[in-house]
Amino acid sequence: CLTSGTLYNVQALTSVGGFRGDYFIDFVDHECHLRLRQAGWEIWCDPGARLSHCLGSRQQRITGGYWVEHDPQRYYYMARNMSDGLYRLGGAKALGAFLQELVAHTGRLFRHGRKPVRCCYYILKGLCHAAIGHFGPLDKGGAGR
Repeated sequence: CLTSGTLYNVQALTSVGGFRGDYFIDFVDHECHLRLRQAGWEIWCDPGARLSHCLGSRQQRITGGYWVEHDPQRYYYMARNMSDGLYRLGGAKALGAFLQELVAHTGRLFRHGRKPVRCCYYILKGLCHAAIGHFGPLDKGGAGR
């Protein structure tokens, strides 16, 4: 099975229940990798492999690195899925590290982003939905399921 530039052993995927469909768009493969590792499967990486991938809606060089900005609603899925998956599979320490990075990223949103308030709205909404167990795609009204 091939997804996001990763080749999966089908037996390994089956053994952990496959991908979470309710994560919908972000953190789907990484969450699965965490479950695979916990189940004793190895994850191999070829750092020399080339993968053409278009990240975000805007990219630019900034001091100290590269800024990748996503559409505001995408931040909902990132915050929701990462906070849920990291807490469930890595505990409070993993969630705390993620939230620290999220605070730093929010600062970068306000320095470099085009719609920082809108992005922060979706980040907060995603965190709230993770806390109450709402998953799946956002509906047309933006309420989620």
